[in-house]
Amino acid sequence: MSDHEYCTIEDAAEFLTSSSNKKRSKAYVIKLAKLGKIRLCIEFDGTLCKFFNDSNETITCIDDYKFWGYIQIPQTKIPSDCGKAQFTVVEIIQVLHVYHKNRDPLSIEGGAWLAKKKVNRC
Repeated sequence: MSDHEYCTIEDAAEFLTSSSNKKRSKAYVIKLAKLGKIRLCIEFDGTLCKFFNDSNETITCIDDYKFWGYIQIPQTKIPSDCGKAQFTVVEIIQVLHVYHKNRDPLSIEGGAWLAKKKVNRC
């Protein structure tokens, strides 16, 4: 059993409706995420990179990590209208599969990683 449980925004709205006896919408769930009451995560299958910015403003990838799992959409990047979200700095929430041999997934969970990600759906 995992410490993490995920559901769709629709499922979250239904759960909140059933537990409060008040109709809760997807917009309500998004509002909770924007307020930091819940985490809004997406499934991710790709490579993230930690970058170093030297004194010459040169940005260099100092560590990359390819995995399948879940990343959190930054609270400040969650759109109010359930539209497109664009962000580059992410927090890894859970690693389900690592593509690197001999790499402990716990060594990379947490901290800020950079990715180019666009989310077009809610």
